[in-house]
Amino acid sequence: MLSPITGMARGYYAKIAASAFVAGTISQITGGKFANGAWSGAFRFMFNDSLHSFVTNAKKQFSDFFEGVMSLPKSLYAYGDYLARISGFRDWQHNNILPWNRWEAEIEYTGFKYAIVNYPEKIANALISDMQSRPNYYIGGMVIGSIGGQIDTMIGRSIGILTTIKIPGAIADTVHTKINPLH
Repeated sequence: MLSPITGMARGYYAKIAASAFVAGTISQITGGKFANGAWSGAFRFMFNDSLHSFVTNAKKQFSDFFEGVMSLPKSLYAYGDYLARISGFRDWQHNNILPWNRWEAEIEYTGFKYAIVNYPEKIANALISDMQSRPNYYIGGMVIGSIGGQIDTMIGRSIGILTTIKIPGAIADTVHTKINPLH
């Protein structure tokens, strides 16, 4: 038994047929054969459509990769900001009478710890799902981490410590955006 054509596929086939009909008609009006023009029109539509899909997919893959590359500096910045808030430096910097920034950092830490302790399966599943949906993001992060490791062996061990923030940063991002009950 043949399955019915879905609405999306029906629209795609209708566009192929319309392109074939227009190209065939133009071919016949200009003295050529309708069939030759129809084949050319249908092929041109399918080629352009698949080229557009390829370019769109390639853009997404490259975007994910470079987002992964940039995740290390973002993670380092976020970690540094967290340290500045939890230590009280941000409150001192802004002349706060009450330690608002420190309290905020302590609440974030408590929420993070609560999520890790109470929802480890959800965190693992969310990370696995994210890794499967955009593997190039993680490949980009690994590339920048391995480059940092290579530089690390040349100039000392300081950068290697910084590149280990990648996985905890990804966990923190997952907890903050997908599991945190406050969001």
